Amino acid sequence: MAERNRAISAAALAAGHATPTRRGNTETDTAFLARINIANSVAVFFLQASRAGAARFGPQGTLAIMPAVRTAGVLLLGWWHVVGAGRAPNLMLFLGMDEFCGVINLAVAKPVRENLWRELSNEARYEAKPLVDTRSIFGFSLVLCLIISTW
Repeated sequence: MAERNRAISAAALAAGHATPTRRGNTETDTAFLARINIANSVAVFFLQASRAGAARFGPQGTLAIMPAVRTAGVLLLGWWHVVGAGRAPNLMLFLGMDEFCGVINLAVAKPVRENLWRELSNEARYEAKPLVDTRSIFGFSLVLCLIISTW
C-alpha cells in the first residue's frame, strides 16, 4: 500500500499537482486522488448500468476482457519504450493503466466471476473460489511479466 501511495504521489507530482520541493501538498494530492476516485466510481456505474459485458459478449468473452486490457497496457508500455528511445514512461501512464484495469475489473469482470459460482454448493464455492479468483486476477499478469522480463 505504501508503494502505491508513493506512486500516486509521484504521479501527482508529474501531473503538476504537487511541488517538488516538498513531499507533496497533502490537500492538493488528496483532491487529485478524490477526482480520480469519483471518475472511477462514475465509470463503474455507467459500465454496469449499460450492461456492458456478459449481456453483449457472454461470460467467456467478458472474462477475456481483463487479459486483453492488461496485454494492451504492456504493449503500450513497450511502445513507449521504443518511441521514447528507452526513457522511462510518465507515471501518469502507470496510474491511468492501473485505474483503467480497476474500473474494468470492478464493473465488468467481477460481476461475471461472481455469477460463475451461482450453481455450486456453499462448500464447493468456499474451497474453489479463492484459488480461481487469485489466479484470474494475478496469474496472467505474472506470466506476462515473466515473459517480458526474459525478453
